[in-house]
Amino acid sequence: GGMTWTQNNVFTTNYDVTSICFIDSQTGVIGREGGVVLKTTDGGTTWATVNNAHSRKISKIICLNDSTLFEIGDGGSMCKSTDRGDTWTLISSFEWHNTYEGIEFPSPTTGFTAGKNGFYKSTDAGLTWTRTAVITTPYTSNDFVDLSFVNTNLGYELSKYGFAKTTDGGTTWTSGNFGTTSIASAIHFTSADTGFVAAGYCDDYNPLAQKIFKTTDGGLTWNNTIGAQPGE
Repeated sequence: GGMTWTQNNVFTTNYDVTSICFIDSQTGVIGREGGVVLKTTDGGTTWATVNNAHSRKISKIICLNDSTLFEIGDGGSMCKSTDRGDTWTLISSFEWHNTYEGIEFPSPTTGFTAGKNGFYKSTDAGLTWTRTAVITTPYTSNDFVDLSFVNTNLGYELSKYGFAKTTDGGTTWTSGNFGTTSIASAIHFTSADTGFVAAGYCDDYNPLAQKIFKTTDGGLTWNNTIGAQPGE
């Protein structure tokens, strides 16, 4: 899967697509700038705009299960859907003056998100959120871009130039880097030891500008698997 792709020009506005999440092979949602949410029920052939609860840029949408979805973005805008993305409700207990980039739910009830004001945790399926830490390590003092949690204790937070790791559910963090000056954009761990970071940018004229780093020792060391070597 994913070896070949077919372009689908179904959008009539110039808003950038910022996140995508599929509940199953046919049903998925896309988040865009301006708080626009679109939904497909035919595997992406057609898309329809659904009613969102705000008009700010959406940073990320996640599918918690076959009916519950979360979205997060600029201005502390967090929303929740319990009907497969048809309607969305603002979570009023969240901090509206912050900007958030990543959200993860490693269990049905425990979720995490990070922003420039700190790291936040929910233990009631996103109903309320508590700031548990302010991550001020050299690599993650601001410019948060993504999160990846293996379980409710072990997780990683990514900034543009490094990452931080927690083993106690976000109470304490240690910093690290993956050996490049390229701006990082995404992180994902498939197990406690194995993870990937995407950095750089997509450029038809310079394919080496896009880099994928891999670790097999829990972030202690990283190898560049695609693109130019670290620091180039």
